Formats: sequence, C-alpha cells, structure tokens
Amino acid sequence: MPSGVVERAGTGDLVTRSTVDVGAVGTALRDAAPDLVVGVVETVLVFGALFLIDPLLGSVAVACLPVVALGVRWYRKRARTAYLAQGEATSAVAEGMSATAEGARTVEAYGLARARTAATDHDVDVVYRARYRTLALRLRVYLCIDVAHRGAHVLVVVVGGLMAFQGALTVGEVAAASLYAWQLADPLSRLAQWLELVEGSVASLARVAGVEAAPPPVTAAEPADDRIRLAGVRFAYVPGRDVLHGIDLDVRPGEHLALVGPSGAGKSTVGRLIAGIERPGAGEVLLGGVPVADLDPVARGGLVVLVTQEHHVFRGTLRDNLAIAAPDADDAALRSALSAIGWTDPPDLDAPLDDLPPDRAQLLAMARVVLRDPHTVILDEATSVLDPRTARAAEQALAAVLKGRTVIAIAHRLHTAHDADRVAVVEHGRITELGSHTELLAAGGLYARLWRSWHG
Repeated sequence: MPSGVVERAGTGDLVTRSTVDVGAVGTALRDAAPDLVVGVVETVLVFGALFLIDPLLGSVAVACLPVVALGVRWYRKRARTAYLAQGEATSAVAEGMSATAEGARTVEAYGLARARTAATDHDVDVVYRARYRTLALRLRVYLCIDVAHRGAHVLVVVVGGLMAFQGALTVGEVAAASLYAWQLADPLSRLAQWLELVEGSVASLARVAGVEAAPPPVTAAEPADDRIRLAGVRFAYVPGRDVLHGIDLDVRPGEHLALVGPSGAGKSTVGRLIAGIERPGAGEVLLGGVPVADLDPVARGGLVVLVTQEHHVFRGTLRDNLAIAAPDADDAALRSALSAIGWTDPPDLDAPLDDLPPDRAQLLAMARVVLRDPHTVILDEATSVLDPRTARAAEQALAAVLKGRTVIAIAHRLHTAHDADRVAVVEHGRITELGSHTELLAAGGLYARLWRSWHG
C-alpha cells in the first residue's frame, strides 16, 4: 500500500491485522480445514450406511441436507459483512488504547482521562454490538442445523417403525438406522462450530490480503527532466482542515533549497508531497511535467528520496542494511558511502546490527541515500538527533556528495538555510518569503527574526 495510506491506518489497525487477523487465518487453515474434511467424510459414510440398510431411510435422512444448506447460505450472505465490521471495531479499540498509552503524559497534563476513558468505552460498546451481531447469526444457523438433524432422526424412526410394522424391515435394522441418523449430530455440530471460524477467517484474509485489490494509479509517462513544480497545492490530513493553502514553488535542477518556518507550518507536508508520499487535495506536484505521486513507487524511489528523523535498522549485518538501497553494490561502494557521510570508524560490513545508537542509525540512513543515488534528496530534519558537531560534519559531507543534485532541506538549524541557494519560509501553510539568505535578512521579515533568535 502507499506509505501515506499505511500511516493514516494507525498503529491499532495495523497491529490487529497482523496479529488477530493473521492468527484467525492460520487457525482456520491448521484446524478447521482438516476437521471439516473429516466431518464431510463421516457424513458421507453415515448416509452410505443408511442407504445400505434401506434406500428409503437414506432418502428420508438426506431430506435434512436442504435445510442445512439453506441455513448455511443464509448465514454466509450476512457473515462476511458482520465479521468485517467486527474486525474494524476491534481495530478501533486497539487504536484508541494505543493512542492513549502513547500519549499518557499528554492525557495527564491536560486532564483528558475522563475523555479518553469515555472514548474507549464507546469503542468497546461498538465491539460489543459487532460481536453480538455475529453471535446472533451463529445462534440462528446452529438452531437451523440442530432442527435439521433432529428432524432427520425423527423421520428415520417414524418411517422405519412403519416399515417394521409392515414387515419390510426388522426391528434391529430400524434401531441401527436410528443410531446412524443420530450419529449425524457430531459432523453437523462440527460444521456449525467451524463455519464460524471459516467465515471469520475469510473476512480476516480480506483485511490482510485485500489491500492489493486497490493499487494506487501508476502512470506510464516518464519525467521530461528533473524540474519540480508545485502549483496551487492544497492539502488536508483531515477533510475540511487544510494544512497547505495554495503553495506555488519551482525548484530548479541542482538547486539547494531550504524550507524553514515555525513548527507546524507545513514544511514536512511539502516534503512528503514532493516525495510522492501524499497526493495534493488540489493543485499539482509535478516532476518533469508528470504528477510525482502517479509514478511507479520503485521508479520514483530512484529519482526522489525523502530522509526524515525516523529511520529503521533491520536485524542483520551492516552490509544487509546498506544493500537495501543498492543490492548490486560491492564492498568498495558500501565503504565509500559510509565514508561520504562521516562514518569515521573502519566499517565491519559483516558486523551484526541488532541495535545502533540514534546518531549512527541516522548516518546509516543517509548512507543509503548516497547508495541510492537519486537526483533529488529531501532532508526533513535528517540530522536532528546528531550532536551539533557531528550534524555539521555530516551535512558538509553530504553537501560534497550531493553536489550537482537537487537538495530540499527542511530544518530548524538555520545554518542549513545559510548554505542554501534559496530559502523558502513556510508560515501557516503558505510560502510567505522566498529568496537567498542575504535577501531575506535585508527584507526584515520572519526569516530575519528567526535568524536573530537563532543567534541569540
């Protein structure tokens, strides 16, 4: 799925899909399928025995199957929707609890305990109603199957008794047929028991695998050049609440552009739009004349790369973590990339990386960028967790490596803006100032005030 969609899905939904839903599918495949096969075989054998005793008794017993089939059909038409709603409600509970736990200090600071408790109670009520709905469906199909089984048994006893009075069957044959008919209780009960799990697992499988049913649109057009253009761009994470209000910006190939401004002004959102992670609600974000979000994600990753404060070290060796960006790179290229971003220690490419300090993890992320070799790099506070000396050294090393490439740096450390070709000041979702460091200082606007504040 597009990474923006995954992020908006939330932790609770992703955890529920990857634990509860995956577990339901696994249980169905491991337990339900074999048991259902055994139940079907047992049912066939019981009906076979009844037909051997007397075809009429077998036919009478088979009369229960249409009732079971109708009940199962009725259940299946309603179960999928009900189980999907139950899964959605379970995700909402997990999401709400996760958000409350992660924001516990904020909850305490603002006295939101009652509000968060009320929200969780509401989510639990929704889950209760969703589970009650699936339970009600199961009870109805259980009742249908039980009535069919008992009805078949009664019919076998009554018809067999009449045939015994007429001398067509012996009492022993009627008794045997009655016992066989009663034995249908076990496989039919298993059918009712596992039908719930199968239908629930089908809904879970849809939640896990069905995300591929709606792939993002991909254009076959190729960018004509490396020019980036934003025209009338508006964007909202929540419908009706725009965070960008008509952004217009042209980034020239090979330019070093700095985006600065107060926290929450929309700088990171601009970077995500340029990287194609998000789609604008209005306007256009073009790379070489092509909407960047419509490019194939793999191809786009070789053209534009976003480096943020968030990074991940995968379990494995240093070589494994670097090869993610360039699978065909040799050892010399891997060491060169580490050297370029200021990795001072002699690298042991086969060293296991179960954990890395935050500063080394961020250097590793930047080394991946060097190996990926894109023409445009967006640095969103990419050196924020490094100490000032290490950050400055890393930025200088990156500047040398990225010379001739388009660099869009989003930063609060204004020395990054000082080194840029142009500076764009983002304020309240709009670009309010655009020019060189010297021009903006002379203008005496927000950038000048930020610069004076930065220097005390």
